[in-house]
Amino acid sequence: MAHVESLSIYPMAGTQGSELEVATLTAGGFVGDHDYLLYTANENGGFERYSQKQCRDLAKLVVGPAEGALQIAQVDGSEQLWEAQIKLRGTNFVDINEFGDDTPCIDMGEDAAEAFSDFVGKSVRLAKKTYAWQTGFGKNPADRAVSTLHLVVGETIDELADKLPREEDGSLAFGPDRFRPQLVVRGLKPYAEAGWLKRVLLIGDAEVEIERFTKRCIVPGTDQRTGKRMNDVPRTYPHTLRSLDDDKPTVGVYAHLISNAPVQIRVGDEVRLAA
Repeated sequence: MAHVESLSIYPMAGTQGSELEVATLTAGGFVGDHDYLLYTANENGGFERYSQKQCRDLAKLVVGPAEGALQIAQVDGSEQLWEAQIKLRGTNFVDINEFGDDTPCIDMGEDAAEAFSDFVGKSVRLAKKTYAWQTGFGKNPADRAVSTLHLVVGETIDELADKLPREEDGSLAFGPDRFRPQLVVRGLKPYAEAGWLKRVLLIGDAEVEIERFTKRCIVPGTDQRTGKRMNDVPRTYPHTLRSLDDDKPTVGVYAHLISNAPVQIRVGDEVRLAA
């Protein structure tokens, strides 16, 4: 039986994820997922998201909400280097460009801006997406450039990783976490997602529609535990599924909830295509 192997949320764009046993899915995605993001001014006089593509070291940060604050820690593999708590003071509303989406957010004040600017070595600010946007209002989630749900099939990842030499301990070169999905499905044949496009997937009590394949940049990736620059994943791209519009390599699929929200998804829930 195909089932949910793991669930993850990423409280802040670009930083490490947190695995959950149960997650609540709304039209706008999992509760607590991608609530926060860094942003900076762009050359057009607006603002745009600042993430791992600009600073790989964000992969070393663990971020979680606290009462009126944000708890952050820097890790290197399994070692924690430091931790701190940043006071949050919501100030003005700001629209931030995320790959073409004008995402409505609230700026989180000077303490957060100073702390994250010091960390990345560039002037950035922290913002929190509005509740309305996070729960699916505004631009239709199906039309957003930043999809609300990224799924990968565990066997597909295994098949790709097995194209590379194994680690010294015999383990595969990488796992699903390298692709930062919110949901990993296990119990299917590799590349099963090839038949999912524009179809409805039943995940426990949730119905999600598969929007498109998840395209990958043909550039070195980043180890999500250490921030280390890697070039292993792109070496598997000749074996991946290809996008239909421009033949680019893809890993996983993007989807959005179409059944009534909110709905809880649990590790172990059955996953199957609707008839």
